[in-house]
Amino acid sequence: MTRYNVNQHNDEAIVTALDTPIPAELVSERSGGGRTTYSYVKGDVDADRLNEVFGPLGWDCQSGKPEITRFEDKRTIKKFVEGQRTKQDVETDCWIYVVTTQVTLRIKARSPESSDTTFTCSGLGYGEAEIGKHAKDAIAMAVKGAETDGFKRCATNLGKAFGMFLTSGGHQEDIVYAHNGNDQGLKRAKQIRSRSEGRGAPPPQQKAETERPRPTPAEQTQETAKSSASHASGPAPEPETRQPRRGSRPQRTPNDNFNLDSEPVTREDQIDWGATFVRKLSERGSPHEREGMVLLHLRTINSLDGQIRDRLRSTATDHGIDIDRIAA
Repeated sequence: MTRYNVNQHNDEAIVTALDTPIPAELVSERSGGGRTTYSYVKGDVDADRLNEVFGPLGWDCQSGKPEITRFEDKRTIKKFVEGQRTKQDVETDCWIYVVTTQVTLRIKARSPESSDTTFTCSGLGYGEAEIGKHAKDAIAMAVKGAETDGFKRCATNLGKAFGMFLTSGGHQEDIVYAHNGNDQGLKRAKQIRSRSEGRGAPPPQQKAETERPRPTPAEQTQETAKSSASHASGPAPEPETRQPRRGSRPQRTPNDNFNLDSEPVTREDQIDWGATFVRKLSERGSPHEREGMVLLHLRTINSLDGQIRDRLRSTATDHGIDIDRIAA
């Protein structure tokens, strides 16, 4: 049973195809630094799946004008060193080209009564080249990367067949993805899903506290008499001592050495990502380099939780960088 509705834009075959998880053999992996790996779907896989579901003439894709930003940074590259016969890792000054572009994926109308369905997403790509060498190749690589990135983001909106809900570990389950790192939220979400699909009985409702009925005038008079007799016979009992409040959880020191190329999923990850970004931003020598760093990680910045993103925006302003202006 699929979660999508059949309407004038699709039929049961399309609905079933889009809601079917992508086969594991079509999922690729890339290194995220250290021993971390991340799962993703390549652009040519998305194009092939679009042909399978909608036909080669049932869709098209267009890219907008690329916007190119260049900044200087140090990179470790392999190159021949004097006196050595093999290439060695050498830290050198490089130009980093960051490209952003708008990509629109159009699914063509399937009947005269329907209309085209379009998805528009921003794509981001980058290339690097040693200063004075291969600048054209680096720019071409950055443009191609931005167009492919935007295309994949558009395709992901179509459903699980294109990698929707795909986690960094290669799992594809919407509930697990939405509550990754939140066991309580995951348990609650599964209960809601089970009830919505008719599996299992709803959890027992907690009984509401019974309100004490308002006393009648006669009962108020008796209560007053009892109170007076109690005061007359001796001192009033000590009031019930409240339990002390538990102390707040100790503050965790953020990790400012987080891999900025990895996706911060949990809130702690996002805090660590922000702390690392701020540290590296302050190490950039010029406003031009800092703007390039913001452009390079703009997608992740926009995905952060509201408070974390606002704090990051305020800190960037202290360093002379207006993230909102760059994003616009």
